[in-house]
Order: sequence, then C-alpha cells, then structure tokens
Amino acid sequence: MDALSELSGPTSVVVESDIGQPGRRSSTIFLSKGSPNIPGNLQGIDLPLEYDLAIDIDPESASYLFLHYYEKITIDPILGIEQLVWVPKLRLIPNSISKNEDTTFTNGVAIINLQLPIPPGFQGDIQDSLFIQHNVANRISESTSVQDPISSFFAVTALSISGGAANMQLTISAMQYSSDIWIPLQGQKTVHLVITVV
Repeated sequence: MDALSELSGPTSVVVESDIGQPGRRSSTIFLSKGSPNIPGNLQGIDLPLEYDLAIDIDPESASYLFLHYYEKITIDPILGIEQLVWVPKLRLIPNSISKNEDTTFTNGVAIINLQLPIPPGFQGDIQDSLFIQHNVANRISESTSVQDPISSFFAVTALSISGGAANMQLTISAMQYSSDIWIPLQGQKTVHLVITVV
C-alpha cells in the first residue's frame, strides 16, 4: 500500500443557539452590608432569584461572614404560603478565634480580654457553650539550655454579650518548675488560645 489517506472533520461548524426559550440567569453571589433580609443591605444591580447566595460583609453584623442561601420557606403550612428569604447556611470563618496573646504574668496571674463572634440565632448560656484551649509558650533558657516546665489553668472571670459578640475576660494562673520547686510565673509570655462556640 503506497497511499496514505488523512481523515478529518469539517473545516467549520455552525451551532444554532437561538432555539428554544431563553433560560433564567445562573446563581449570583451578592454582598450584603448586614443581614440580606433587611431592605437596602443587599448590593448589586440584579434582583435576587431563588438559589442565589449572599455574604454578609459588615463586621458589626450578627451574621458577619455568613453565606446566605435565597430559598423558599413555608410561613403558613395550613394555607401553603411560601416566601423567599435569605437563610444563613454556613459561616465562612468558623465560630472560633485563634490568637497568640502576649501578656504579662505577675505573681503567677495574667488577665486577657477577648472578643468572640456568636453565631446568629444562638440560644442558651454562652459560658456553657465555649470550648477553650490554651497553652503558655515556654522557651528554652539561653543561659542554661533548659526548658523549665509550666503548669497553668484558666477561668472565665467576666463575660458579657454585645452586638453579636461575647466579650470575655480570661484569668490564667501559672506556675513554673525551677530549681526543684514550683514558683509563680513572672514576666512576659505568649499564650496560645483557641476558643470556639459549640
């Protein structure tokens, strides 16, 4: 066989795109300065349609950084009346904070003041719903090349709720093992904190 045949498709293709009814637009993600359910907070030029999304970008809002879903909810099950509303689905940043707090220990005690976001619709006692982890950073001594152990515990000594956030005061008590005895921790230390509303 001395001949080679090349097979290929046509040089051009025409796609008809004007057949059928035009469809609705795809889902849109809106930004909202506060709850998207409050008129005037939603930003954008389109009117929202079912299945759209909105993100609350107002740091003072109780639903700050929540992703909302525009969906129908039943407001009267007897009459079967439904209404489109923005429903918060998930927080883009979890309901927790992670911080490294530089603080000063005096006679083994340090006080740290923090603010923690509270999830919208939260009900119950906030103090019973906190999961708090802490660790006092402990460096190796440059003069002795020894790391003296630190033992610590904490207590929530003040707690108030304002504007969708919990303002709390943590009192941390710590002792350090040095020269065969436990002594109250003194001086500047870094405290690693992870606090979550569960």
